[in-house]
Amino acid sequence: MKYLFPFGYTKEGVAKNGWNIDINAAVIVRRIFDMYIEGMRPYSIAGELNDGDRLYSKEKIWTASSVYKVLKNRAYAGELITGKTKNNLLSNPKAQPKEKDKWIVHKGHHPTIIDNFLFERVRLKMLEHKKASPNQDFLYDDFFCGKVFCGLCGRKMKRKTYDGKTKPFFDSELLY
Repeated sequence: MKYLFPFGYTKEGVAKNGWNIDINAAVIVRRIFDMYIEGMRPYSIAGELNDGDRLYSKEKIWTASSVYKVLKNRAYAGELITGKTKNNLLSNPKAQPKEKDKWIVHKGHHPTIIDNFLFERVRLKMLEHKKASPNQDFLYDDFFCGKVFCGLCGRKMKRKTYDGKTKPFFDSELLY
């Protein structure tokens, strides 16, 4: 089974448990965390990363969702989480998710790109943002879910609001 390392890590070179920090990509990962702590939202961070000379994400262009994935990935604080799914090949060949309290967390598994203190600050700030802007209008999400695509890039359009109070609009997250 081939393991895909998170953006910022590579298997090249000799490192602890096969994880080596890609120095150039690690600078971008740290910058993402710093920009979020300074008050920028993932959509704005993606725009900033897509402007000018920079390394691409694995998806070739930064989107709000790719920034969000970096911000919530505990691997950047040196943790590897295993045991998220269970398989019963006889009754159901597809992997089924396990409860979070049954996951196995390997702390200090590999070199860190950011410290645990910064990761926790970001996690708490993300929880505040989640509470501050609840999804209030489910009708739009249910009706248009998977049906609206961008005419320019072909990506699925996502429902957004600027401040959680204004009328929703759809955006493909593709920044020019």
